[in-house]
Amino acid sequence: MYFKIYKLLILQLFLFTFPPIFAQNERKVIKIGYFIAPPFTFESSDHISGGAIIDFYKNHIMLNTPYEFHFEAFPLTRLYIDLKKGDIDMIAMSSKNKTDFGIIIGANALYSSKSFLITKKNFKYEKITSASQLKDVIIGSNKDGARNSFLIQNKNALKFEESSSQDSVHFLLKKLLAGRVDAVYGYLYYAYIYLAKKENVYDKIKIVEIPGDPVLVYAGYSPKLDPKIREKIEKQISIQINEKNISLDQMVKNIK
Repeated sequence: MYFKIYKLLILQLFLFTFPPIFAQNERKVIKIGYFIAPPFTFESSDHISGGAIIDFYKNHIMLNTPYEFHFEAFPLTRLYIDLKKGDIDMIAMSSKNKTDFGIIIGANALYSSKSFLITKKNFKYEKITSASQLKDVIIGSNKDGARNSFLIQNKNALKFEESSSQDSVHFLLKKLLAGRVDAVYGYLYYAYIYLAKKENVYDKIKIVEIPGDPVLVYAGYSPKLDPKIREKIEKQISIQINEKNISLDQMVKNIK
């Protein structure tokens, strides 16, 4: 009996003395929100998050940091509101011109591309060099989506029809093919290419380059997230992209 009491006392003393050892093995959960834009981000029918950006965080960032990433899809407007409030810690991808939402944009671009309009095959221009070419063109776009510098600078000379649909890529592509808009713009133009191929309508559309600064996509952080956590994540993003040459462009194009 005395031996059992002695063992119990030793066990209690051990647990009291060494709890930090167990605590060190616990990974802090970072909640990352995203909007749906396949092949960059998507949510399967059984609510599993996927896509090139999600895979990048899971396979190249999470595994090299002391954090556990949990992903959740949100409507775009709510995403920025919740991020600002601190209800979520990060947004998987954002543009620089979303800083007016009061969030912190990462220092390292995850992905870059030129800017394009998606039009029907019979659109008369192959490339846009001036806003005057779009004088009578109705451009469909996401209400809360980012726009490139050319569209921002010429917003008063252009005609936009905005969609607030959570699945705006699918909705706007349908509007384009139905002739309800003349062109569609998405900050991530390749999302339209991917969807058109999936729905076997790629031969019905045209990709028309427009002027403006390159499209750049970054991680976005809540202002309430511990700066030390943000710095660790950003450091790992920099290592993966700049030192290990992980290409988000290639990862995006590998999604079938």
